[in-house]
Amino acid sequence: MRPKLVLLAGVALIAAAVVVDGTSPVLPTEPHRVRVAARAGVLACPIAVPTTGRSFLHLANVGDRDGQARVAIVPDQGRSAVVPLKIPARSTLSLGLHGRVDGAAAVFIRYVGAIVASHTAWLSDGAFGGSCAPAGPRRQVIAHGSTLNTETTLAVANPGNADADVSISLLVGGRRVEPETLRKFIVKAGRRRVFSMGDFAFDAGDVTTVVQADTGRVVAQALIRNAYGATVMTAGPALTDAVSLVGLGDGPRAVSIGAIGEDEDAAVEATLLEAGRQGAAPGAPPALAPSDSVRLQVPRPSGRGPVAYAVHVTAGSPIAVGGSWRRGRGDRAGLEAIEPGTRWAGVLGLDPAGQVRALLANTGEATITARLTIITPDGAEEAEVTVGPGRTLAHPLGTGRGAFAVIVDSDAPVAVALDAIVGRAERLIAVPGVAMAEPGAVAVRQDPQAGVPGRRPGT
Repeated sequence: MRPKLVLLAGVALIAAAVVVDGTSPVLPTEPHRVRVAARAGVLACPIAVPTTGRSFLHLANVGDRDGQARVAIVPDQGRSAVVPLKIPARSTLSLGLHGRVDGAAAVFIRYVGAIVASHTAWLSDGAFGGSCAPAGPRRQVIAHGSTLNTETTLAVANPGNADADVSISLLVGGRRVEPETLRKFIVKAGRRRVFSMGDFAFDAGDVTTVVQADTGRVVAQALIRNAYGATVMTAGPALTDAVSLVGLGDGPRAVSIGAIGEDEDAAVEATLLEAGRQGAAPGAPPALAPSDSVRLQVPRPSGRGPVAYAVHVTAGSPIAVGGSWRRGRGDRAGLEAIEPGTRWAGVLGLDPAGQVRALLANTGEATITARLTIITPDGAEEAEVTVGPGRTLAHPLGTGRGAFAVIVDSDAPVAVALDAIVGRAERLIAVPGVAMAEPGAVAVRQDPQAGVPGRRPGT
């Protein structure tokens, strides 16, 4: 009799629990939606800190949420320095790099947020600016180098956590030079390797550098110095649609175009874009032989706006393109070519004070409208500009000392860069825009137990 009573009591307790659970209020559940992932990554600036002069890192948070960065300044020898930074949304900051380590150094930036970065250096004979970039594709190229009365230094930095196996070849006068010293060398994780191109290509008027990472991924920059100043070119992928912006200086300008393929010609169409007109690029060949390059002298513009070369490959090998310009017979600046896009960001910092501008080039057949978000040391403001078909535009971002940034949202593809005239000596510096993409969506799987009474999500 007692076992039956125990069994009946147990059944009654279970039934009561079910009734109570069924009448309890449903606990709130988290909304089930696609969430946007936070941006995060690593940028490298291989030639951020030269041996002499003053050098700076400039960062901009172009997102709507606060960000942070861990800046590692890594010299070729000796101890590194690490600087943690917090970067509020829609703001910029500059960090002095000189004096923090002994000798020349690369900079590695580990960041969270929508962060873009560039670096500048002020030397006794000029100034230069360069972009800080994520690790690139397996093959990267740098155009517009030279060893004729010019010193070209190549630095290859490895922002990864494992060593990289890298080879470098030089395209000189239609020949592909592959020195044994530049074959299959190792760039250790978090370090850089530096080479003088004059050791491998002697008195070459135009040199295109091809960087091939067989394992790992790297960032490469070339520092090009001559009697007229210095400029830095950052390696990027070979392109089939390239735009080379060559600034607002009133002195000589030049653009280099190189065919990257080992056994393919590059059939090209080159167009000269100005603020008030467009036309065929004078002197541009209809085709380039494999591994060949050409350096074109850009004609003096008809107006006061920037000049751009738009180069389209109609068949064959992809190309490397880069250009430079001077102010009168004085300082020199240069930019690697970029591919047009619809969303850009960029940052450029000044010390001493100067004037910063955004340069835009529209290679399309219709007028484009672009919304600019301008971020200065004093805050952010909006502007809207239009650029006619085949035209260029320079829009002022601000004047003073500090870091100036811009976000460009365009209704059609456009090429973007930033340049500046700085100080009484009127030094020229420039950096390309950074193509921005919305962060990839992170799918959140529907929990089959969501909404079950009395159950908290995730348990």
